Amino acid sequence: EEVGAIFFNGSKEMLTPLGKHLAKIPVHVKLGKMLIFGALFKCVDSILTVAASLSSKSPFSTHIDNATQAATAHRSFLHP
Repeated sequence: EEVGAIFFNGSKEMLTPLGKHLAKIPVHVKLGKMLIFGALFKCVDSILTVAASLSSKSPFSTHIDNATQAATAHRSFLHP
């Protein structure tokens, strides 16, 4: 509903044309919508770059379980 992929026909949920296309793409709905609109507006290269960066985990974030290991690795890059 948030991205315009479904509508209600009485009490029944129905897919919009956008929703039918999004259902075929194996990515998060918002990324899929971005990819579809990128194709429509002929800016696929830029949109693919943005979508790829949004769909991957940041290399600068650490998991709380690995905080000690990350701190040790960071210390090895310190300037003497």
